[in-house]
Amino acid sequence: MNILTEFLVVFKGYLVEVLPFLFIGFLLSGLIHEFIPAKLVERHLGGKGIKPILYSTLAGTILPVCCIGSLPIALSLHQKGARLGPVF
Repeated sequence: MNILTEFLVVFKGYLVEVLPFLFIGFLLSGLIHEFIPAKLVERHLGGKGIKPILYSTLAGTILPVCCIGSLPIALSLHQKGARLGPVF
């Protein structure tokens, strides 16, 4: 029972640390889904070359999310037409 209790305490602490960033990620993903037109994403993040990667790097630097919160945002951008390179 001691191992289970320790696991639950550590899991709760980790969950408390991660949930705010996951919430921000889902919130930004929803905003992208509703308010950013697919044509805009395709134009800036859907092309080939270095320009889409630079745009996504700049956006990733500004966004206040960690690696866990960025997953919903990346999925939303990919569904809107961004290529995999800029999404990664």
